[in-house]
Amino acid sequence: MSFRKIGLSVIIVVALAAVVWLTIHRQTKAESEHLSKARNSDPAAQTELAEKYLQGSGVPKNEAIAAELFQSAADRGYPAAERDLGMMYMSGMGFAKDESKGEALVRRAADHNDSFAQFLIGNKYLNEKNEAVAVEWYRKAAENGNAAAQLQIGMMYSQGTGVPKNQVEAANWFTKAAEQGYADAQNTIGQFYLMGIGVRRDETQAADWLRKSASQGYVPAQELLGRIYKNSPINRSYSDAYFWLNVAVLNTDVSKLNKDERERFQEDKQLLDDLKSKLGSEAQAIGDRARSWAKEHPAINCPGASQCASFN
Repeated sequence: MSFRKIGLSVIIVVALAAVVWLTIHRQTKAESEHLSKARNSDPAAQTELAEKYLQGSGVPKNEAIAAELFQSAADRGYPAAERDLGMMYMSGMGFAKDESKGEALVRRAADHNDSFAQFLIGNKYLNEKNEAVAVEWYRKAAENGNAAAQLQIGMMYSQGTGVPKNQVEAANWFTKAAEQGYADAQNTIGQFYLMGIGVRRDETQAADWLRKSASQGYVPAQELLGRIYKNSPINRSYSDAYFWLNVAVLNTDVSKLNKDERERFQEDKQLLDDLKSKLGSEAQAIGDRARSWAKEHPAINCPGASQCASFN
């Protein structure tokens, strides 16, 4: 009986090893074929594979291969490859750092209508305090659908930076970015609706946009949404207020707060105590749900993910 069990175990192990080897072999062969094909294929495929090698997504991370593929696609005038290759040169990733060469490649991509490259050029001019030129590049990127640029030009209209102050125009650009799922823009247009800036005041619209932003892990939206649910005569919900204020407090790094933010943080904790007394025994379950949710949805540092790159 024991011999049969051992024999069966060995057979299973050997079979599993064979499956693993075959899978790896197929993946390696497929990767090799894909790489060979990409080196001679259209620039879009080259760029897609290069990004995978750069990030180590589905393939071993390899900056040298990524650079080779980006270069091949860039030589054929593919804007995304020009941009990414330029950013590699500027950061010294895969190459010796060469900012002038990197900037030239990013500008070439921008001239080829790559919206992210146009956004990066806008950042460069804004950092250099050349706001009028920055607006021109942000507008190009925004009109090409870049959400980060839409948010940025909205901010410039709202503040009157490089353009005449115009809150209606600002709200229009914030809405465009928010509709693309940009958490920072969703939070901002939510505040515009809450205060009636550039749009007709609408607390329900405000709560809807803030909830979308909060659900992505954007802490300012979580905190404001909690306050709306506590204090609003229209959308009052003590359970929702307790949930979102708990999530906001859990996601806040107190060490990074300034004096005013610390005072508001303490106010939020007092609000939670007040809500806890109002909710009674229900508070425990809501608090547990908030803690669980916060663990599964950590705070986001960059609301737009890949759109948050800088170009100094």
